[in-house]
Amino acid sequence: IARASNRQLRDSDPSAHAEIVALREAGKVLRNYRLDDCDIYVTVEPCLMCREALKRARIRSVYYAAPAAREATHIPEYIEESSFSGAAGKLIREFFSGKR
Repeated sequence: IARASNRQLRDSDPSAHAEIVALREAGKVLRNYRLDDCDIYVTVEPCLMCREALKRARIRSVYYAAPAAREATHIPEYIEESSFSGAAGKLIREFFSGKR
């Protein structure tokens, strides 16, 4: 369905891993982000971001040739702004209640 390579440097896009690019291309071909009966073959074991994307795309199986030698070591700090959490939670619930 799709073939891809890493495009992070070419596209100046930190999310443009080969797996992500392949998912995007396959989604265009199938006109659906759900790739239920699809498998993916990659050279190196997918990173955490790609694993989550593969899971959300409902990829059936992931085949990789080599284990990941390293994982990204920079983990950004996430800060919950509690003064907004009540209002933000209410807004998001209202938004999605209108969608379902």
